[in-house]
Amino acid sequence: MPQGPNPFQKAGMLGLAARSYVARAADAALAEALEGGASVVVVRGDFSIGKSSLLLRADRAWLGGAGAAVCLLDLQMMRVDDVNLFFDEFFAEVGRAYGQTFKTWREVQTAAAQRPLLLTLDEFGGLTPEVAQRFVPALYRVVSQLAGSLRLVVTTRDPIAEVLASFELSNPNLGDWLEVELRPFTEAELGQLLALLPPRARAVAEAERATIRERTKMLPKPAQCLCFNLWKDEAAGAGDADLAARVRKKSYR
Repeated sequence: MPQGPNPFQKAGMLGLAARSYVARAADAALAEALEGGASVVVVRGDFSIGKSSLLLRADRAWLGGAGAAVCLLDLQMMRVDDVNLFFDEFFAEVGRAYGQTFKTWREVQTAAAQRPLLLTLDEFGGLTPEVAQRFVPALYRVVSQLAGSLRLVVTTRDPIAEVLASFELSNPNLGDWLEVELRPFTEAELGQLLALLPPRARAVAEAERATIRERTKMLPKPAQCLCFNLWKDEAAGAGDADLAARVRKKSYR
């Protein structure tokens, strides 16, 4: 029988303690970008491919940021429908990272100049043009002025040029945004996930690996769902035939 709690998740961001988080090439690429001095990094990838889970680990990727303030923002949870309310929320959250109350860009600049700031913005493409046209140029200008004391990491589904165009932003002063693409699992990475299964489920999964590859398209979410259910099935005493039937289902949910 499996020992301990189920290490897999069927949905949602994988927390820092999640045993089933599998580091991919993008993890190393993000670390290299931040350690190499990039002030603005875009983590790009399809829906549910793990962008939020990687973003949660951005402070670990930036080894030179030890002692830095860290502010992680999910733009889907913010008032992107109202410019003033958005800025109020934004400054309040950045201030909270410093244990202070901020209301202006100048306060952000002053704080980051004294103690570096890692700012992450999940679902960056979810900004409305009205908010983005005021927020993005100002943010980029502050990042540029701080010359490395403020590192910005955002996630998008589409290339950043397309995202900026959707905001109706064509200002050449916005400069270059270094992109890190989060890709589907490699065979080795899928193997790392399957290795966390209990013995019988793991043996079945390895025997049915071609089926898993086809059904998941090597994407982490369906692979996590399958593994979650295989773990649960073995814990409930399911036989090998039932485990194999689980793998052969047309979809993993």
